[in-house]
Amino acid sequence: MKVLKRKYARMIVVLGFVVLLSIGAAAAFRHDPMILRCSLGVLAASVLLIAFIRWRYLRCPHCGKSAAIVYWAPGWRQSCPKCKKEILFDDQI
Repeated sequence: MKVLKRKYARMIVVLGFVVLLSIGAAAAFRHDPMILRCSLGVLAASVLLIAFIRWRYLRCPHCGKSAAIVYWAPGWRQSCPKCKKEILFDDQI
């Protein structure tokens, strides 16, 4: 049985918070060009890293066509919308 690793889902959650914080910093310090550039750089790097992790590590292990919905902790079972097979993480077995 193929399973996904929960650590990648947790990375996505943490990077999502980093994206929100960098948007807030860019809005709060929009008149300071140095902080604005740094926060926009962090924003771009975080979004690209989220996209890479979801594409590489959180795809359906059966068909590879859709990405799993990320959650911090186990408890909700999900299935792939394309192949209808259950997507399991390593802590749900």
